[in-house]
Amino acid sequence: ALGEIAGIHTNTISKIERGLCDPNILVIGRLLLSLGCGRLSISEDGISPGPTQAGFYSAPQANRLWEKPLERLQMDETKLARSHGLAIRNRRLSLGLSLKDTAHKAGIHHNTLWKFENGESALSLTNAIRLYLTLDIRQVGGLEFLSADESAT
Repeated sequence: ALGEIAGIHTNTISKIERGLCDPNILVIGRLLLSLGCGRLSISEDGISPGPTQAGFYSAPQANRLWEKPLERLQMDETKLARSHGLAIRNRRLSLGLSLKDTAHKAGIHHNTLWKFENGESALSLTNAIRLYLTLDIRQVGGLEFLSADESAT
């Protein structure tokens, strides 16, 4: 059922669960949303569900998500990658960091960061965590994809 809701093949989910692959951040996002986790906390130790109230959906929110999973979770990944990349670029620029310096501090190639910021690719979970920590981003996600009337319930 999780694979169907998230739109991710069960073999891929199995590999993720067994630690046999480093999925991209968009795949992880779709899995977590499917499980009802709307926000993640990030630390040097890794990721965990976000704070209590913002971390998980209420039952009505989860039910609305599951009513039409493909419409909710199979968003245009290009648009989602561009939006995510732009948010990261804006954060980097607000800190006064260059692309090359940020990439170096995060331990990723500057071309990888450029492609991510420009929506041409999604970062692996490992590289995303490195980048979030470099940019002092300690929480990601949320229920913003739900309309205002849905997130209020």
